[in-house]
Amino acid sequence: MSSQIIPSDSYIRFLSPPSSSPAPEHIRKLLSEYRITHLLGSGGFADVYAGIDASGRDVAIKIPQMKFDSTVDSSVYDKLDKEANIWKNLEHPNIVELYCVVDQPLPHIVMEHMDGGSLESLMNNHALTVGEAVHIMEQVLKGLSFAHRMASVHRDLKPENILFTADGEAKITDWGIGKFMASTGKSKTVGIKGTLDYCAPEQYNRRLYGRVDWQTDIFQVGVMFYEMLTGINPFAGEDFADCMGKVLMFDPKPPSSYNPDIPDELDEVIMGAIEKKKENRWESGAVMLNELKRVVSKKEIRKSERVIGNVVSQKSEIRDMNTLQKRHEKFRPIKELLTGKTTKKHSTIRELLTRKKKKEPKNWQKEDVHWENPIRKQFVKIPGRNYSMGRYTVTQNEWKAIMGVTPWKGKSYVKEGGDYPATYISWNDCQEFLKKLNAKEGRNRYRLPTEDEWEHACRAGSTTKYCFGDDVSRLSEYAWYNDMDNDRYGDNPKKGGLKKPNVWGFYDMHGNVWEWCQDWYDDEHKYRVNRGGSWGFTADVCVSSYRGRLTPDFRYLRLGVRIVRTSD
Repeated sequence: MSSQIIPSDSYIRFLSPPSSSPAPEHIRKLLSEYRITHLLGSGGFADVYAGIDASGRDVAIKIPQMKFDSTVDSSVYDKLDKEANIWKNLEHPNIVELYCVVDQPLPHIVMEHMDGGSLESLMNNHALTVGEAVHIMEQVLKGLSFAHRMASVHRDLKPENILFTADGEAKITDWGIGKFMASTGKSKTVGIKGTLDYCAPEQYNRRLYGRVDWQTDIFQVGVMFYEMLTGINPFAGEDFADCMGKVLMFDPKPPSSYNPDIPDELDEVIMGAIEKKKENRWESGAVMLNELKRVVSKKEIRKSERVIGNVVSQKSEIRDMNTLQKRHEKFRPIKELLTGKTTKKHSTIRELLTRKKKKEPKNWQKEDVHWENPIRKQFVKIPGRNYSMGRYTVTQNEWKAIMGVTPWKGKSYVKEGGDYPATYISWNDCQEFLKKLNAKEGRNRYRLPTEDEWEHACRAGSTTKYCFGDDVSRLSEYAWYNDMDNDRYGDNPKKGGLKKPNVWGFYDMHGNVWEWCQDWYDDEHKYRVNRGGSWGFTADVCVSSYRGRLTPDFRYLRLGVRIVRTSD
C-alpha cells in the first residue's frame, strides 16, 4: 500500500453553494437594521440568514430556534452572552469571526459570512480524496489548537460546523452555542451537549469516562476525519440508544478497511483520536496536527512509537537518553501544554538530563507603599527603576471613585464588592481613567505599564516560567487559574490578594484577570497587549511570558488593569 499523501486543494471546485431560500417577511421586519437577502440554512438549533449590515459588510445572522419572550428567565440570555463572549475572543484564520450578539428585538448572533458552504454539504456532493481530506483537517486542527490554548472547548464539532470561504479556507463555527442550546432544553440531543453520532464516550457516561474537556474535541475531530475519508460515520445510529451503544461499545475498523488509498500511518492518526479512554487519545490538537504533518511529509513513523497518554511507548529499548529527550520534548503531553502538570515519569526524564538546579529569586526588601494618591492605592517600587506598580489590580471601588460609573454592574457572573477587580473595561476606558486620575492629583504620573515593565514586575527577578519557578503544582498558591481537571474557581473574578504575592510583593499577576498594557501588539495597530492570564485560562497561558491581544475597545469579564506610578 502506498504511503504517499499529496495534500490537495482541488476540492474547492466542488464546493456547493448554500441554500438560497427567501427569508420570511416577519424576520425581515424584526431585523430591519440588516438587509436580509436569503436563508442560508436551517439546523436543529438555529436558522441562518445571509444579510448586509449598516456598514455594508456581508454577514450571517443566526437566530436560535427557541421561544424568546417575557417568560424566559434572564439567565438564558446571560448564558448566550457568556458563550458568545468566549467565541468573540477566538481570533484565528481557521475560526469563524463573531461580530456581535444582540438580544432585541429578537435574540440573534451576527458573524462572518462564509459563502463556500459547509463540510457536510461538501461531503454530500463529493467523495473527498485522501489529499483533500488531509488539507481540510490540517486547517481544522490549526483552529482547534489555538482555541484549546485559549482554554475554549467546542463540544459539538461536526461537519456542519466546518464552513468554507469562497476560496476554500476551512473555519470552525458555533463555539459554545451547542452547549447553550442544550442547556435550554431545546436540543435534539436529549440533554447531551453535542450531536449524537459525534459525541465522545464522556458525553454519554461521565462517571466511567470523566468530564468533558479538550480531548472531547479530539474525539469528535477524529470521527469527522474518519467520515471524510470513508464516507461512513462509525458511530451513526438510528436513535439515542443506538448511537450511545456504538460510541461506548463498538470498536470501528481502521479507515483503510473501506478506502485502500489510506496508508496505515494515517489509520494511526485517526484511530488515535477516537480511542474511548481520553488518556489513550492524542493529547491535543497540536499533537494530532504534528502527527498528521509527519505522515504527509512521508517521514518515518512506526506504530510501536505512537504516543499514548504521558508515556512514549515502544517495543525496542531506548539506549540513547538524548534521543529519548528529543522525543519527549516533541510530544509534550497536553496536561503540560494546557495545565503545566508533569507526571512522575516526565519529571524523571528531565532530572536525568538536567542536573543543574534553578535558583529561586532572592526576596527583595520592599520599600514602603505610597498612600498619598487620590484612590489610596498601594504601589510597590520596582528595584532599579524609576516607577512603582500597583500591588493589586484596580478594584471596583477605585474605578468608581475616579470614573463615577460601574461598567461591570448587572453583567453575568460578576461579584460586586470593593476588593474585586474592576472588569468590563476597555483599553480606551483605561486611558480615560488615567487622565482623570492624573487630573485629580494634579500631576501626570499615572499610566499603563509597558509589556517590559509588566513582565519585569511579574518575574520579580526570576527567569523561570512563573515567578516562583517551573513547578506548576505550586501555581495554585499564587494564582487563580483553570487546571482543567478541577474547575474549582468558578465563573467570576476573585478578590485581590487572596493568593501569595511574588517576592516583590505583587499579587495575582499569574492569573485572576487579564491586565491591559500600553503597547500595541502588532505593526498594524489593531490590537493592544494584555498580560497575566485569568481564572478561566490554563497554566500555560498564565506564565510570565505569555502575550494576549485584544482590540482597544474590547470589554470582557476576565479583563482588568494594573497601573504604574512614575517618580516625580
